[in-house]
Amino acid sequence: MIMAKMTKVNKMMALGLAGLFAGSALGACGAVDSDEEKKKTSTIINVKIFNGGLGYAWLETLAREFEETFKDVSFEEGKKGVYLSITPNKQFDYLHDNMASGADAEDLYYTADSQLHNFLTVDVAYDVTSIMTADVYDKDGNVQLNAAGDGWVKQEKSIADRINVDYYKDAYNIGTETKPSYYSLPYEDSISGIIVDWDLFKAKGWNDYEGLDGMPATMDDFYDLMYRIQRAGYSAFSYSTAVGYYTRSIQRAVQAKVDGVDWFYDVYSDYTGEYDFNGDGEITDDEKITPATMSKVADTAGTKAAIEMALEMFSKDVNGNTYYDPNVIQGVSFGGAQQDFVLSKTAVGRKRIAMILEGDWWENETRATFNSMGSINEADGYGKREFRFMPIPQVTENDKSDKYTLGSFSNGAITLVNKLTVQNNPVKQKVLELWLQFQYSAKSLRTFTKHGYFPAFGI
Repeated sequence: MIMAKMTKVNKMMALGLAGLFAGSALGACGAVDSDEEKKKTSTIINVKIFNGGLGYAWLETLAREFEETFKDVSFEEGKKGVYLSITPNKQFDYLHDNMASGADAEDLYYTADSQLHNFLTVDVAYDVTSIMTADVYDKDGNVQLNAAGDGWVKQEKSIADRINVDYYKDAYNIGTETKPSYYSLPYEDSISGIIVDWDLFKAKGWNDYEGLDGMPATMDDFYDLMYRIQRAGYSAFSYSTAVGYYTRSIQRAVQAKVDGVDWFYDVYSDYTGEYDFNGDGEITDDEKITPATMSKVADTAGTKAAIEMALEMFSKDVNGNTYYDPNVIQGVSFGGAQQDFVLSKTAVGRKRIAMILEGDWWENETRATFNSMGSINEADGYGKREFRFMPIPQVTENDKSDKYTLGSFSNGAITLVNKLTVQNNPVKQKVLELWLQFQYSAKSLRTFTKHGYFPAFGI
């Protein structure tokens, strides 16, 4: 869930156990029977997860580890162990209303929704304050089984203690600092930005700038890079015109870098703020931004810098050539742009594409394309090629932020426990508490990080 690493984005999905008995039909049936047997003999927690770009292999992996940990524990009479029954689904529209009506009756949801108030309004969000504030983690963020093997040892820190991003601390706690109140947990917050084909960059020597890992250090470097790529007979970048948040995310990253992260988030979240338009180091009354004068935000140095970058990226040279891939103007879908980017390595009669404006989820979304290429040449398969996010270079000499910025997309999707199925069920309350604290341990978060990242914890 937050700031992605500037090095290779590693989203290798963990391999499931389903293929273990692929050699015989009897073995396959045995695996299914075993799974069904678990459902009959174990305490069941029903989980629904938004099956977006990052997929849910991380959840399957952790669920099996959790089940193994408590396989000999009886949480309810006549049953032993626990089973997480996982339902992936990409259609999560009106989830709060569906939960209220009972149409969605799972116990736990990993959503694509950041609007907690929707769930509070219809009273379906379970109070998870005790789960968030229980001290069950050691100094490294890991849990430890108690002597009985049916719970966690009391240690130093809680989930809430370990959230190290201020705006997450504020957003998830709807109470006060001294009396916290939580009705959701952090789930996933993706980023998008400029992703480069690092194998191609290395092969062509385009990683010879003074920025991080040889990437452009300044905007002039970035423009020079696009020119070099074009002159070498390649397309500098591709993206889908049907998905506007890719370009918006880069625009916002540029604005935040020039105007300062604090200023940017203050203005765009609270619609208030102050800006030194005159550049004299003093804020006059007419430079204070209010709801009535929000149009002045369009005059900040960051906004102007973002416009200049867009003009450079989408301009044509004297011969009428564009930096971007020709398919862009055909209104290619996001999936089509992903495929163009990946396939351009071996496509006949097409320019190879050096970069794509995308999000951290893109590799998983186009996994089938990688697999198809990998069936011909293993080196072209999923996880075999190297791609990296490009940090936004220094934009102006007076950038107010020296932090690496990439882009932005999501605003904090939430994990929800269903009050209607859990409130009067002490068994599910206990198991869900153990599961969520297990899931948010540092060890488990590293598993999630293989597929994306957990920004709320800086991992």
